[in-house]
Amino acid sequence: MLGRRLQEKRTGTKIFSPFFRFRVQFSQGAMSGEIPMARAECKFLAVAGSDEAVLLEDLQKTLEAKQSVKNFTKIPDLAFDAVVLGQRKSRYPSGGFSSNPPGDWILTKILLPKGGD
Repeated sequence: MLGRRLQEKRTGTKIFSPFFRFRVQFSQGAMSGEIPMARAECKFLAVAGSDEAVLLEDLQKTLEAKQSVKNFTKIPDLAFDAVVLGQRKSRYPSGGFSSNPPGDWILTKILLPKGGD
């Protein structure tokens, strides 16, 4: 899971710790259409004390990048667009989602970078 993972410390102890923390600013339009969807404008907001290097390492592994990021500049926020595909969904243990019973999940597709294809 990005932002949280098991990491082996120098002592060899495994701990579950949130190394990379962020907040999400989320502004959603109204759901509409034959298949109800909504456009949303969003931002990831950095939290003080967060270690973004862990996120970059996780992304490198997940995306199978051949090179790692050596030098980077921390930014206070990252704007992105999103599409809301469903609201008030519940999640099955197997990973699927359903409207019955209603739950507290909001299904979204994140589009990076903002304004990109």
